Amino acid sequence: MVHYEASKQDEAVVILGRRNYTKSTAKSKADIENAHRAGKTVEVSKKIGSGGQTKGGLGAQARKIEETEVGAIKRVSKEQAKAIVQGRQAKKMTQKELAQKCNVLPTVISQYETAKAQPDQRILAKMQRILGVKIQGL
Repeated sequence: MVHYEASKQDEAVVILGRRNYTKSTAKSKADIENAHRAGKTVEVSKKIGSGGQTKGGLGAQARKIEETEVGAIKRVSKEQAKAIVQGRQAKKMTQKELAQKCNVLPTVISQYETAKAQPDQRILAKMQRILGVKIQGL
């Protein structure tokens, strides 16, 4: 016999039916027990991240696993970030102007300048060409 406990935080879908004839969704634990007594098959599936407000969610957990178990994610080095900032300021450009010339969002430029971005060699090559400073290989 399947034991199923429901709480207010638990969002689960229970499908009731006899083989493949009809299916319905149970609203309570009593519906599940009645289905068992009637000899119907009961399938329980839990919804993950179904719009409930949780802190961090699965994205934060996935990021922690990725950084700790697999190894640290490669980021732009501090030297590269400093070279990008100095080159942009020497050309008297804003992050927005540099982003437009590189065909990326301004937030991408900001991430590169704060050494938080994962390096993309195509973007680094574009910035190196536009700014006229050596960025790759630092």
